[in-house]
Amino acid sequence: MINSFFARLIYIAIAVVGLVSCTSVVPNTSKNVTAVSSPSPAFVPWQGLKRLYLLRGDANPIFSIAISPDNKNVLTGSFDGILKKWSIEERKTIRQPDLQETVTAIKFSPNSQTFVTGDADGRVSLWDSQTAEIIWSYIRHRFVVTSVAISPDGKLLATGSWDRTVKLWDLATGSYIKTIAIHANQVQSIAFSPDGKALVSADYDGAVKMWQISNSKLIRPFAGNIFPVSRIIFSSDGKTLASASHDGSIRFWDVETGLLKNTLQAHSLAVTDIAFSPDCTILASTSQDGTIKIWDLKNFRRLNTLSGNIILRIAISNNNRWLVTGDENGYVTIWEVI
Repeated sequence: MINSFFARLIYIAIAVVGLVSCTSVVPNTSKNVTAVSSPSPAFVPWQGLKRLYLLRGDANPIFSIAISPDNKNVLTGSFDGILKKWSIEERKTIRQPDLQETVTAIKFSPNSQTFVTGDADGRVSLWDSQTAEIIWSYIRHRFVVTSVAISPDGKLLATGSWDRTVKLWDLATGSYIKTIAIHANQVQSIAFSPDGKALVSADYDGAVKMWQISNSKLIRPFAGNIFPVSRIIFSSDGKTLASASHDGSIRFWDVETGLLKNTLQAHSLAVTDIAFSPDCTILASTSQDGTIKIWDLKNFRRLNTLSGNIILRIAISNNNRWLVTGDENGYVTIWEVI
């Protein structure tokens, strides 16, 4: 464990917004968001996004965001340690516990009844979704917890940290199971495979690796990236792995072979987050360049560009109805897919 305020400052500078010098060239003056669509001969879902409402946070960057699997609620965590639970339908805050530490990672359990947070002090906590009461909370890493993941069966919790480790825990009790990976540099993002048999981790050196859960053995590395990775995600069928990088690119790998399938030079500055639609035909990406982009993955073309503030986090609901974003100024926006 290190000084938590120091950890917060470093996390802002590197983990989320990447190179500090880049942020100064991105305009940040408008709260209004405009949409620009690519020409298309026929209507395709996701070419239009309607902003339903803007939820005002507390003027601090939104560092973590998650939509509940039942599509009812949104969780957001910010720089100043404020954790908020928003009702999508009621458009209001329904819970607001104060963690006092920067909330760097959030994940709902598959049944939406609990959620996990990770913070800048290395603490990992399990919460009751209805009451927002802590079930267990422990210091689990020596440095910032950058990513948390829950296995599809809801039994295992994985955590990644700037202490270079990926650790596995019993979700119900918080009991330590094992350290599944040690990277050469800070772990930036982790994800369980949809079948729950493997875990992928990515670090600040750009290394992306897949590990066997049962024996912690390296299954394969995913070559072709040398830049820091902001996020890695699996497609719902488990066949494709996507990564967001600080060079503005999004890479797609074949999970079975580890071969790079495609690369999108998606943004002019670092990609801060990415999210698949439930059917994996659409990818949404956010960047330091102040844009949200919607990509048609069947044809690898851009469908839509939304421009405004720097968006740090993005999520798509399981019902394919909503896209939720959190920005550098503490705003949470709910978009309806049209």
